[in-house]
Formats: sequence, C-alpha cells, structure tokens
Amino acid sequence: MANYEKLSAKKVVYYGAIVKEDQDYSAVLTSLKPLDPDLLYFGGLYPQAGLLVRQMRQLGLKAILMAGDGTYDPEFIRIAGANNAEGSLLTFMPDQEKIPGAQAVIASYKKRFGEVGPYSLYSYEAMNIGLAGIAKAGALDGLKAAAAIHASSFDTVFGPIRFDAKGDVLHSPYVVWRVESGRLVQIPGQ
Repeated sequence: MANYEKLSAKKVVYYGAIVKEDQDYSAVLTSLKPLDPDLLYFGGLYPQAGLLVRQMRQLGLKAILMAGDGTYDPEFIRIAGANNAEGSLLTFMPDQEKIPGAQAVIASYKKRFGEVGPYSLYSYEAMNIGLAGIAKAGALDGLKAAAAIHASSFDTVFGPIRFDAKGDVLHSPYVVWRVESGRLVQIPGQ
C-alpha cells in the first residue's frame, strides 16, 4: 500500500491535458515521466482514466492516480487492468448501501429497475432539487429556478444539501475510495 500521507505537502510539477477522443496518451505521459510525480490528478471520466493509468504503468510511471467522481465505476478498473489500477484514489459519495436516508429509494429503485448504478442516486436527487427549484420559483425560467435553488436547503438521501450563490454545494458528502485487489474500497475514517 502506498504512503498517502506523504502526498499532502507536495508541489505541482506539471499541468497538462489530454484529448478525450484520443486513445494514446504517451506524448503527455512521456513529458511527465522525467518529473517523477508522486501523484497524478485527473479531472476526467473513467474511460480515459482507465487508459491513462494503464499507459502510465506501461511507461513505468509509478505515480498514484487520483480522480473525481466521473471515474467511480467498475469499468475504470476493467479498462485499466486491476494491477494497473491498484492504489488509485477516486472521490465519490460514501457507500450508498450504507446511507440510512437512501435505503427506501434504493429498495424502490431495485424493485422497479434492478441494480442501482453509481450515479442513480445523484440523478434522483438532481431531478428532485431541479423540480423543487422550479416549484419554488413558480416558473420554468432557468435563472429564477436557479435563484430559488441557491436560496434553499434540501433534504436528500445524502442528508441536507445547500448551495452557495455560485451553485457549489456547501457541504459535500464525498469520501475517498482506493482500488484494492481489483475492488473499490472506501478509505476508513471519513
């Protein structure tokens, strides 16, 4: 297991981008390799993240891959290969099967649609919040609905959610997951 604590006091040594449609990221990774980074943060989605970490390992880059919620999907591990993905860190909500407020929604969803996907509860609550914003605004006007959403608090399956004036969530329920033995495991103590 990698020493994650030592990553907290590091400096940024490289900033770059990939083209989403590309399948070969060797040009970016080759320019990154001499810098020997400890961590590579990727702000994209699981198909590209899987390819990226696989190609990192093929080039001998040992950096830990860290990425956001767009990578939280078993397909990330399949695309990367379990050995290549090992130790990768992904941010996402806590295990939805263990969120007390989500159990009724999960049971109803499973009964109607089958297995709950990683983004099912997100979509459910986004729609609920959007509809509540429209109702509070009393109009279908996007700016009025957004203003109503920003001025309100919502009880969700994740707990209470409130937005700031820019639309950012004031308290995020996110935790960090790590790939261990080919599975996503929530890092304890969060």
